[in-house]
Amino acid sequence: VDWERVQGQRLIQSGPVVKKPEEPHKLTCTASDLDMNSYWMAWIRQAPGKGLEWVATITHNSRSTFYPQSVQGRFIISRDNSIKQVYLQMNSLKTEDSAVYYCARDTVTQEAAGYFDYWGKGTMVTVSSVSKSPSVSLLSGPIGTTQYLMCMIEDFTPNKVTVTWKKNDKEVEGQTPTVGLQPSGLYSASSLLKCSSSSVIYPDFILLLSPFRTTDGDSEPTECEKCVHGQPSSAGLCHQWYRPEHSGWYHYHLAGQRK
Repeated sequence: VDWERVQGQRLIQSGPVVKKPEEPHKLTCTASDLDMNSYWMAWIRQAPGKGLEWVATITHNSRSTFYPQSVQGRFIISRDNSIKQVYLQMNSLKTEDSAVYYCARDTVTQEAAGYFDYWGKGTMVTVSSVSKSPSVSLLSGPIGTTQYLMCMIEDFTPNKVTVTWKKNDKEVEGQTPTVGLQPSGLYSASSLLKCSSSSVIYPDFILLLSPFRTTDGDSEPTECEKCVHGQPSSAGLCHQWYRPEHSGWYHYHLAGQRK
């Protein structure tokens, strides 16, 4: 029997998040085909590189709740037996609260045994004051007779991103970015640009991403000189980040070989 699969499906948890210090967040755990109304429920967490740590417990009838000193006064466990859900309201989050949070059911009805027979799959909660800049990759290839460029933007937070394409210094319309949540709690996005055939195999493109900031804020803007001067990468493309003229923007230069 695949116990991880069976038990993980019975306690379904809300998705991963990235929060800033002092922000609140509420975790939700829903019982599916499992009796939780007669059982005490708990939240347990595991920080990276550390062991399991008990966070909160609530009795079957919600009359009593219990917390360790580390979260006392900040975290609140609650439940709604009518819809078979248990919650963890986390207030005034700290960086040390970053962990995978597990919802778990006690083994004994209407009392605490201190052992848990059903666990959720876990929810990654990341608390950080630093906005995570993205990693960016560009793919180029034909679909039929049409050439496409796809921008893959990965591992960033917060979840808002604007993509603007420019071709030879003129703005062109690309597909609206699709933003998705990754298992890590960070976000990914993609944007697609259709390139019409011309005398230029790879025109000069500029991709602008907002609202991210470069890590090297003091560097001067630079062009992709080697690529422009006939030394492109193996894919015929090159790219380089540089400090933007307008704070809060990334400029991504893409250039290639001309006929």
